[in-house]
Amino acid sequence: MAISFEDEGFLSDETNEIRQIAMDRYPSTFAKCRDVNQLAFKFRNSITLDYENPLHLILICLLQRILDSFQSVILLMSLGLESDSDTITRSSIEAMLQVRKLALDKKYLEKYVGSDQLRRRKILNIAKNIPQSILGSIFRGPALEEALAEVIADINRMNLSEITVERIAHDVGLDAWYDLTYRTLSEGSHAGPRSLEKYLQRDEKNDVLMFNFNPKCERLVAILVTNASIVLIALDSLEKVFHGGYENQIDELFASIQHFKEE
Repeated sequence: MAISFEDEGFLSDETNEIRQIAMDRYPSTFAKCRDVNQLAFKFRNSITLDYENPLHLILICLLQRILDSFQSVILLMSLGLESDSDTITRSSIEAMLQVRKLALDKKYLEKYVGSDQLRRRKILNIAKNIPQSILGSIFRGPALEEALAEVIADINRMNLSEITVERIAHDVGLDAWYDLTYRTLSEGSHAGPRSLEKYLQRDEKNDVLMFNFNPKCERLVAILVTNASIVLIALDSLEKVFHGGYENQIDELFASIQHFKEE
């Protein structure tokens, strides 16, 4: 007997039907996303890499992370998993901003690599100050003090400081992405009360009528267009480093999705 959505949600036997409904309702949107995906893979597979150049390696790995996120969001939205798509989109914006900053500011590479030391310092300080924590049970004693001293020395040598997502967005001229998109998605990525409203169905008096745990595709076009734009901005940034000759294709695709209408 087939397992219904009511019984097992997105693990039920109805998921293929749910996906097909979305594909049939938004064919142009999914087709445009496929065009963006194909261009991105063509770009990735054709550029000449210098495997001794850390900038090249980092940029391509960041591109792959963005592509993984892009494909994940397409799959999730085909099932109506809107909240998880928003969370991934937020993370993808961060990766795209890092790509843009690295491509435009060659001096940023050392700070980007060094930012891992800032995170290590935070972890090691937690272990030092809260010995009863899990981290404290892993890092302890002279080894902890030695590791912390090495990290602090590296931070001082490279003159490292925290660089916020907001600062990076400003540096690369993408303030609107932070102010309008990233901030909005940040609200939904936390389990605050406003993020739960989508699970409630209300009447004209704003009284709760019932729960709404069904797939949600109302924002499908906006979410997929946002993620396609993220990929194209990343490609445009990488083009400035690798000069693969894809400028026109990137520009044409970007222009075609900016005024994409609801289907």
